[in-house]
Amino acid sequence: MKDLHRMAQAARAAAWEMAATGLNARNAALMEMAKELLCSTNMKVAQVSEQVGFANVSYFCRSFREYYGSSPESYRKGTGENEDHPAQD
Repeated sequence: MKDLHRMAQAARAAAWEMAATGLNARNAALMEMAKELLCSTNMKVAQVSEQVGFANVSYFCRSFREYYGSSPESYRKGTGENEDHPAQD
């Protein structure tokens, strides 16, 4: 019975890890799309946010800053600290 319980715990942990990895990949793809829109269009940040699927522009800006290390506006202007690569932890 203990083995079955351990197996169930391991399966749950693996499922959570897979879900988190998928979410991270999805967020990375959204941030990449946002970066391209910011660099190649004159769309407002709110429009970019909506275009890539964020319902809340504040959450988008916070997520973008966490990912790239600068705000979307700073990134667009080329004044972001780390313009080419995601922020390093």
